[in-house]
Amino acid sequence: MDETELKMLEKLGIQVQIDEQKAKLAEYDYIGVKIAMGVATREEYAEQIAYTETLRAEINELEETLRQMEGEAE
Repeated sequence: MDETELKMLEKLGIQVQIDEQKAKLAEYDYIGVKIAMGVATREEYAEQIAYTETLRAEINELEETLRQMEGEAE
């Protein structure tokens, strides 16, 4: 495998991680709906909300890494 192929595999691995984190994040969509409908409060779901914030931060970091890698390729 040459360096270009290795970079492509690394990018693919990062994209897979992003997709996995986004899938985990989607599992918590119901919380926002419940809060918006007034049947739940942020306090009731504080732990889950904190976890989703962590997931979002991880996604943002991975996406930034991917952008930097793509910028290096140009």
